Amino acid sequence: MTLRWWRRGGRDVRVVQNVINDGVFHGPVVQANSLSVRWEYNRSRRWTEDLASLVQGAEQDAWHRLLGRDTERIDLTYQRVATPGREADNAEDAGRLLAKGIHTYYTALSPRRLVVTGDAGAGKTMIALELLLDLIGKRGPDDPVPVLLPMVDWDPSVPLATHLVERLRRVYGWPRRKGRWLVERGLVLPVLDGLDEMDEPLRDGRPNPAAARARAALEALNDHRVGTRMGPLVLTCRHDPYLALAGGPDRDDRRRRLLDAAHVRVDPVKAPDALAYLTRRATDQARWRPLLDHLGTRPNSPVSRLLSTPWRLCLVATVYRASGNPADVVRARSAKRLDRLLLARYVPATVEQSKSSRHDADAAHRWLHVLAGYLGPADGSATRSVIEPAELWREGSNAAVQFNRIAMVLLGTMFGPPLMWILPFHETPRQLYVPIAIGLMYGLAMAMVNMELPFDVRPRTLRHLAPWRRPLRFLAVVGLGAGIGFAVGGSFGWRWGVFVTCSALVPVFLANQFTSPGDVLTARQLLRGDLLTTAVACLVFAVGFAAVASREFDTHDAVLAAVVLTVFDYFAFFGGPSLRYLYFLYTHRETVPLRLVAFLEWAADVGLLRRTGAGYQFRHDELRRWLAAHPEAPAGGQVRAR
Repeated sequence: MTLRWWRRGGRDVRVVQNVINDGVFHGPVVQANSLSVRWEYNRSRRWTEDLASLVQGAEQDAWHRLLGRDTERIDLTYQRVATPGREADNAEDAGRLLAKGIHTYYTALSPRRLVVTGDAGAGKTMIALELLLDLIGKRGPDDPVPVLLPMVDWDPSVPLATHLVERLRRVYGWPRRKGRWLVERGLVLPVLDGLDEMDEPLRDGRPNPAAARARAALEALNDHRVGTRMGPLVLTCRHDPYLALAGGPDRDDRRRRLLDAAHVRVDPVKAPDALAYLTRRATDQARWRPLLDHLGTRPNSPVSRLLSTPWRLCLVATVYRASGNPADVVRARSAKRLDRLLLARYVPATVEQSKSSRHDADAAHRWLHVLAGYLGPADGSATRSVIEPAELWREGSNAAVQFNRIAMVLLGTMFGPPLMWILPFHETPRQLYVPIAIGLMYGLAMAMVNMELPFDVRPRTLRHLAPWRRPLRFLAVVGLGAGIGFAVGGSFGWRWGVFVTCSALVPVFLANQFTSPGDVLTARQLLRGDLLTTAVACLVFAVGFAAVASREFDTHDAVLAAVVLTVFDYFAFFGGPSLRYLYFLYTHRETVPLRLVAFLEWAADVGLLRRTGAGYQFRHDELRRWLAAHPEAPAGGQVRAR
């Protein structure tokens, strides 16, 4: 007999032979251990398969949009950069993306730690995505699941394991308990994108050799372990900032570079490869002929060297896909002029090719300018990478955020308590002054505490309280509420029974909504689910209040009070991400569209943004900087290439 044993802290599956001690075979003990270990092993396989499916679905969409909603790829090449000591074994000297593949290169490494560097727009993120999708597509049952993490979102003072768990929760709706279980066993492989984006460059544009956040991140990555071995990971960074870190004043190697890792640099795209790519993308060969002939006959010209990055090649293919004169590119003989030409036309061309009349290019440019400025300044690195509608309300100074929090709570208090003095009472109102005052103060205190709660819980959705999804949980909630109601009703009357039942149901009801869905929530699903769940919870509480209030008010007055207090409950007690989103729309109604999430979805569909869980990212930081620096679109999207 054999026993499969899952080693805690690692991901290796080992075969352990049964033993015989002094001629006595401990069958029952081994059998019990076997069942326990087999159950844990099967659970880990099931969870990793589910997570891999979620990641694959989300990142395939991002990969497709990075290609300009096309299937043609550029055959990138990369070269190994020699490292003085502490380099991963089995690193080959060179490779091609479409030939042997980055997957083969990476899986041969020991340990599997890889740094991918290159110039701006060289295709580092594309290689990381290609590797991520290949690892998922070819993964074995015991292999870890690769997960993409933008480095700009990571505070290195937070342990990498904790950041991984939170990333799984926020982007893929993965429960913390499951995420922690997988991370502790090394079943999540971090693919970290953009080490250079963690710190601002120097004023002259050169990389900052101090780069405190990047150095702290390298130290944390060098402390990353799976069991007794260095933890596998993939890291991308621009080449010059990575070299600046290695040559900076810090003498601790753990803060200078990634140890026990292979380092490859993405080569510039050669003119024949650029020509082959644009030829495959060009549907009107006659219109494209001047640019294609230039690349074919003058491979070493300034224009050919400018078109040596996948980002610019994708821009050219997108901007001139349906209209325009690609010969304009030949006349742009500097990087600044070429980028100005292409980026100015990118939004109009993308909107035109989408054949969608929902938003015009000028309005889209203005709104994207506001969102680009939210992520970071035009002349510096982004302070965050993802636009999360539920988090936009935090924009501004700390004082403004605190003021906004208090304003939202006070807005709720405007609806409820004054009503108590307006409606006619069956008995002297003075008898209720003290309880009303105490209740108001308690409500304000609880509301202030509740302001922070929705950011620490999982998305709320009614789907997970459906009887056919979790019948035992549903019966437990209903049974508990009914039991409490009958007990109270038998002693104090049916009104108090209904009130206590509904009041007891609300906390249990909300607690059940903190169960994560089994798929990746979009921003629209998250906000709608939260709004619907909150509305139902408030109505349940209102029913209980109407029942007990009918003892002091007329029936129609009690119902009116219950409806008004439902609004109060939403603002003061139960309002979550949906409330903060509505507040942001109100305060920024002149600068963003009223249906902001619908606009973000549209922008992702046409290719201006890409989805990442319940948030959105610009396709490239160069596009974000251009939009942040230009409040208005150039007239007609036309810029002369001089």
